[in-house]
Amino acid sequence: MNKKAKLLPIVILLALFSLYYFYNLNLATALPDDGWGRATKINGASSFPMQQYSFVEDDRIHVYLPGDEDVRYSITDENYKRIEETVIPIDVDINTPIWGDGQNVLYLQDGNLHLYENGKTAIIDEGVESFSPDDERILYWKEREVYVYKAGDKKPSLLTTMKEPISHIVAAEGDNSFIISTNPGPQDYQFYLLRDEELTKITSWSSSNSATVEDILYDSNGREGSILIESFKMSQGNRTNMATLMTFSFKDMKLTENEQMFFVDGSNGAKLANPRYLNLRYLDGKREFLFVSEGQREGKKSGYNVYYTNAQEDGSWVGMRRSTTLESSLNPYWAGESHILWQAFDGKAYETFGTFDGKKYVQSTMEKTKEDYRTAMYDFISGIFSSFVMVFFGFVWVIPLIIFYSIMMFIRRDDFETNKTWIEPVGILIYVATVVFVFNSVLSDRVFSMAPEYLTFPYGMIIWPVVIGAVSYLLYKLVTDKDMGLFAGISYYIGLNILMMAGLYGPYLI
Repeated sequence: MNKKAKLLPIVILLALFSLYYFYNLNLATALPDDGWGRATKINGASSFPMQQYSFVEDDRIHVYLPGDEDVRYSITDENYKRIEETVIPIDVDINTPIWGDGQNVLYLQDGNLHLYENGKTAIIDEGVESFSPDDERILYWKEREVYVYKAGDKKPSLLTTMKEPISHIVAAEGDNSFIISTNPGPQDYQFYLLRDEELTKITSWSSSNSATVEDILYDSNGREGSILIESFKMSQGNRTNMATLMTFSFKDMKLTENEQMFFVDGSNGAKLANPRYLNLRYLDGKREFLFVSEGQREGKKSGYNVYYTNAQEDGSWVGMRRSTTLESSLNPYWAGESHILWQAFDGKAYETFGTFDGKKYVQSTMEKTKEDYRTAMYDFISGIFSSFVMVFFGFVWVIPLIIFYSIMMFIRRDDFETNKTWIEPVGILIYVATVVFVFNSVLSDRVFSMAPEYLTFPYGMIIWPVVIGAVSYLLYKLVTDKDMGLFAGISYYIGLNILMMAGLYGPYLI
């Protein structure tokens, strides 16, 4: 075998593996959706999932990030570049609300409502179950009593007393209304609208399948209000999440909508099951939702992503991905109109990330970083290992060829030993036909559904094996000696073909 024949497989392998590496590099820098940038990390982490609070003022994002022993107050520009950061020495109870206006902070510690102001902490009230932050005030409750408090007030005032224990109070961002939810029974909920200091009963809701309510959300646009009930049930160790959406008119306070929400991935039509960590708002009079579900990412990857939806199709809400974090996402929320923040858990800590649809921000996040190159290399190595599986299919592809040549050795021995003009091409055609058959019957395009489009276009599973078979034959004839024997020649051709198939299709096999 000459030198060219020895070097050719190495050159082909390097070329195909380079193609696969740059494919993974492009995936590592892919945007979550058209017009949205990749995730940017915001300083601050905690060992537990913590509720956060943010607001936008003069194009600056203000975020309160509770940690294990303090609260980090960060001010960034619209592209999440840090302008100012302060560490506030207060200890917030796990997964409880927090509110701030840049000077004052309201939070819960040991079940008491605290105010942090000018470096000092004062207890506003004791035995508080939770509170709902608004722009300038909060509503908090103690079992059946609802109180209102503003940071500038000396003390809170009793707003109303409910007949049943209170489970949730939620403020609307669209107006100054609140929804108060009470618990007359373990599976029963009653909803009241508090608007302009008037309390009106809206509706009742009961869990028909013994589901546990995890959260209740509310918002309005001044003409209608929407209540979103997030619940789950356990069965044989498996958790099923559900979202129930109820909408009522402010005109007559009657329900106009009562549905269980279903979601699909807008990029591929796949069902997004078990939605969790939902968020709801009205923007310009229209409803928008954020939620987390397990879905497809780039290439072969999948995970728990943050999705946005504002439209239905065939009875399902169409979700568009917003997160690009490799870790599992949770607790998404809006900061202002166009910024989305969420937490991600890497197995050790909960960190905060954000995204934005501004053009400059999107362009800046498309720049490749060291982490992108490392991620691409890791995915490249993982894919290379799956390429070896394709080699095992090569043993299947040669079986019909071996049977054909075995028969020829007995019935046409002279041609077999002295004349390659027809027996070699026929053998190659049998081999290529076997590859095409196995690809489209045993493997099929479903196996390679995560491969790039240039490999999975219509009839690509037929065209590519034929093209690779032809190219392999031309290269085999170009670099080998004319006096090479039949067995040596056909073995070189098969090895070259399997090498090209493994390099091109192999990384997407598993």
